[in-house]
Amino acid sequence: MSFIDKVSHPRSAGGKPKPLAKPTGFIPTPRTLSPNSTPQGESF
Repeated sequence: MSFIDKVSHPRSAGGKPKPLAKPTGFIPTPRTLSPNSTPQGESF
């Protein structure tokens, strides 16, 4: 979770993480950051 936090943190300054924050091309949404993350959120 520290990896996605470091990458999406600077971009989520506005409160909304951008898809560009992930090299895999997946959109880091609040759902993926929560314990109930979907398989897509843990695909990295």
